[in-house]
Amino acid sequence: MGPVSYYACQVAREVLEQAGLVVRDVLVLVDREQGGAADLAQRGYTLHALFRLTDVLAELGRAGRITAAQHDEVLNYLAQSR
Repeated sequence: MGPVSYYACQVAREVLEQAGLVVRDVLVLVDREQGGAADLAQRGYTLHALFRLTDVLAELGRAGRITAAQHDEVLNYLAQSR
């Protein structure tokens, strides 16, 4: 998880805890699959994602919205950035 993402999570957690809530889980729309789930787990949080980026890419490919080359380019980028 990048420093900006982590900072946003920290700020949100602090606000919620100041309101008396306990934060254990993080909900995101898309898990970019770049290690954020593992980073959060190390900090005691569980990540819940509505979609994984690889699933979104696969669906875009099936629907003809991206080319096979674009699909592979993104997968290669993800593999290198983990």
